[in-house]
Amino acid sequence: MAKPRRKKPEIKQESQEMSRSQIVLSYDGPSLRNGSIDLNVIVPALAAMSQLLHAANKNINQGKAELKITVSGFRAGSFPVDLEIVQGWFSPLLTLFVGVGITDIDRVLQIIGFVKDSKTSLFDFLEWLKGGKVTKVTTQKDGSVQVESGDKAIVISQTIYNLYQDTEIRRSVSEIIEPITKAGIDRFDVKKNNQTLRSVNKDDVNSYLFRQSGSEEIEIEERRTRLLISTVSFDPTLKWRFKEKENRFYAAIEDEEFLKKVSSREQPFYAGDFLDVQLRVETLWTHKDKREKHVITKVFEYIESPRQIEMPV
Repeated sequence: MAKPRRKKPEIKQESQEMSRSQIVLSYDGPSLRNGSIDLNVIVPALAAMSQLLHAANKNINQGKAELKITVSGFRAGSFPVDLEIVQGWFSPLLTLFVGVGITDIDRVLQIIGFVKDSKTSLFDFLEWLKGGKVTKVTTQKDGSVQVESGDKAIVISQTIYNLYQDTEIRRSVSEIIEPITKAGIDRFDVKKNNQTLRSVNKDDVNSYLFRQSGSEEIEIEERRTRLLISTVSFDPTLKWRFKEKENRFYAAIEDEEFLKKVSSREQPFYAGDFLDVQLRVETLWTHKDKREKHVITKVFEYIESPRQIEMPV
């Protein structure tokens, strides 16, 4: 008689607390002096705050950590709301070095702009942009990003730029600020330990609101980078496929000298090879999403992957 097959033990994913923080959100204005507010105003704003924190934590920590957010402390005098944010990480029970490489919740709040920090935050960048268009983005050698808007420029971290490009984050920020566009609500504050860390008033609103329905903007980013070749096209009208870190995409090649080498068979290709290139990324923003177009304007070098040496028998 055949023995019953034993089930493989399941490795469960458990969330373990790593860090926690508390902040106070406050809307203030003449219509809130009695401590009441229209639920149609505050509920979407609180939901947007939750979405912002979850999305920023996911973006920064690449899904390695989760948040649990609780709300309490409704009080009269304006409209403050206490948020307690607990961050944990998911890991198999047998995994070693749990939490390595995870950005804790206070640092996530600093990056957003809800905790004071000497570095430029997402909210700082939005205030600098003042609702204007990003016209050019250039990645620096140290990994930072220079952003140009008209005749002004600023250097920010790649992390801040990644948050700025996340449409869910941008919409959430907009919905958090939306209540102060209403009559009788003048200001939005973020506080910690009775200290105001971020304040937005009616004069600042346009810096934070997401673009309106039907509008489109194009951002252009240029950077020198190394791309793994996934698919080669010998037809100059078709695109090649590449991988950059975890990002896969098709790109057109405009370097005529390189294309001549390909068509004349001067340049062979093998699995695992790279191209050192100047890459232009054109991002079309709409009110719903974004679409990217990748163009290689210059190929600096073809880089062969290490070949396995055959040993004599």
